[in-house]
Amino acid sequence: MAIDFLNTKQSSDILFSQQDKSVSPTAIFSSLAGTYRCLNDGTFSLEDCGTALSSVVGYSSQEIKDMFHNNLLELTLPEDRPEFLQKVAQQLTVGNDVELACRLYRKGGGVIWVLNKAHRVVSENGSEYLCG
Repeated sequence: MAIDFLNTKQSSDILFSQQDKSVSPTAIFSSLAGTYRCLNDGTFSLEDCGTALSSVVGYSSQEIKDMFHNNLLELTLPEDRPEFLQKVAQQLTVGNDVELACRLYRKGGGVIWVLNKAHRVVSENGSEYLCG
């Protein structure tokens, strides 16, 4: 999304206050109201679809689930998907932050450009999430 949540005071406190401890993706997500959380599973399965994402695309959380199978990648235009995947993979090889512009479907047949900023979080069970 276009808001840089990673530089907010509240998220910085949560991300960096527990050195050498696993940070819960839910804790980070909860601190960043209106954002999304997805698994880093190849299709970016949305576990939590925040109000900001719903507002931007015009679809409710239920519509995103029904129409796009709760996958951020399916919400992305097909011609943007290869670059989306390549940039995420490339950026995660050098750090935990991802930033890329892509086009998402909007309700009513439109398309919107978004600047997607996300942070990788690894849960206690080893699952990787992108919180953005």
